[in-house]
Amino acid sequence: MGTNTRGMSAWHGERRRRSPIRLVIAAAMVLAIGVTAAGCIFGRRGDAEDLDRHVRAMPGVADTDMTYVNSFTSGERFDLDVTLRQDITESQLRDIGKFFAGRTDETGLADRSAELWLRLPIVPPPAPENLYAPDSQSASFSRGYFNTAHSPTGDQIADAAAAWLRVARSPIVANASLTAPTWGGAGDSRRVTITLKPTATQAEALALQAGEPMLSDANWGISIQDDPTSRPHDYFASPRPPSDHDLWTWREVSALIGSYYEATAEANVPAAAGQQAETVVKFAIATDAGSQPRARQIAFGVPTLLQRLGRPVAVTIRTVDGPAEFIVGGCYRHDEKHHRLPLELDLSAAFEKC
Repeated sequence: MGTNTRGMSAWHGERRRRSPIRLVIAAAMVLAIGVTAAGCIFGRRGDAEDLDRHVRAMPGVADTDMTYVNSFTSGERFDLDVTLRQDITESQLRDIGKFFAGRTDETGLADRSAELWLRLPIVPPPAPENLYAPDSQSASFSRGYFNTAHSPTGDQIADAAAAWLRVARSPIVANASLTAPTWGGAGDSRRVTITLKPTATQAEALALQAGEPMLSDANWGISIQDDPTSRPHDYFASPRPPSDHDLWTWREVSALIGSYYEATAEANVPAAAGQQAETVVKFAIATDAGSQPRARQIAFGVPTLLQRLGRPVAVTIRTVDGPAEFIVGGCYRHDEKHHRLPLELDLSAAFEKC
């Protein structure tokens, strides 16, 4: 290895001169980084704001709330939340859906993530102290590869939104919720949940379902909330609306459990993946020394009521010591690591058929 006149290694002491080609490549890299950074900083905010202003001025719209994010960490995301007027027409709502789809395509806002939320305020609104009651019925539509494999077209959004509005205005519906499309589903796929009013009957729900193809596989149920500060007790069934007898039984179950404890039930035909019965009930009880008499009354009283349904019901009771799992009229298949509580053994002996 040679040395320079100062005795330093030429390997370490001399600075290599950059060739013109290296300088051009370096400059191109800097320019590319600058363009990318500019895109993340500026992006399509102007297009998002223009779309927001246009929709806010459309007939039938009460207000809008727009969110636009574009960063290295989260990428580009555009959300438009639209509050509708009570007197909006189906035609006006269809125009909103078509305009949103068309403009997000034209501007590229739907390239990664664009969401449209339609909200119809519930009248009268829930009391301010109610922590769980929704204040609006909602329909959401997702576009872009980050949200869905198949973005819905303007016509698909318009058709689904119009059907949702008709359902939301039904006299038997307390809340209609629509999410479209489903993850991995086609552009016209959707998930619909219908919360019925307390006075609704199965016959009325079946008539509504027959008139709206979108409701063929909807979730139907009731939400019982006796205390505005407690979570409601929900019972939902799919695809057929629950019978009047099932809902009457659930109301008695809810009253027995009390508003202090959480409780949910679902009835899916066929049984949902991972479930051991078509009907599944889950609720919680306190099992401390002072609560044991009441807890035991609830633990045995609920399956006694569920026997009225005349079909197997998988029950999970959540306690501080762990879950108690059994099937009313059936035989629960426990995980090999499951620890069977004394309460579970007593309930199994009383209600299971193994």
